[in-house]
Amino acid sequence: MRLLRSITLAIHSMWDYKGRTTLALLGMLVSTLLLAFLLAVLHNFQTSVDGQVSGLGMRQIVAMPGRILNRKVGQFDLSTLMSVTTLTSTLKAQDATNVKKDVPGVAAAVPQTEVISSAYYGKASTEILYTGTTVRFDKVFRLKLAEGRWLNRADMNTEAPSIVLGAQTKQALFGKSNAIGKTVVIKKELIGFNFD
Repeated sequence: MRLLRSITLAIHSMWDYKGRTTLALLGMLVSTLLLAFLLAVLHNFQTSVDGQVSGLGMRQIVAMPGRILNRKVGQFDLSTLMSVTTLTSTLKAQDATNVKKDVPGVAAAVPQTEVISSAYYGKASTEILYTGTTVRFDKVFRLKLAEGRWLNRADMNTEAPSIVLGAQTKQALFGKSNAIGKTVVIKKELIGFNFD
């Protein structure tokens, strides 16, 4: 009996105060819609981040020779990581082939060597990290070219002087001009790093 009386009283109050009732219902509707919108945005954000992280994931493992391998975890800093590129590599291109052949679960392995260099085109120059590698490098690291082509087997077999420029290097040397077919001079030199 009390419940029925309370419901009847509530209905009469809502009917007597139509403006307040309408505003209260409108407020509940708007807050519900905002909550649904916020949940949808958060879900899309999480899906986007998950997709980006899974795209990186544990897809690649990089094996590098040098002092870093002889240190305990946590005993190296950024300058130590950068100095590893200045060490002479004991790894050979055949080692990548052996890893692919001998290690279960490895779909592809590519050798690479990196040298800090300067690149020149005409009067323009820039410092670069020059990477020597093979034709499968772009597939292993999922690289996409904005223009031109990737290195191919013929380039390797003939040891053709071919180069793929990164976007920043292309911009520094050529600006908005086309870089395809142009000759870039690369000077090998060791350049020191400065850290702020």
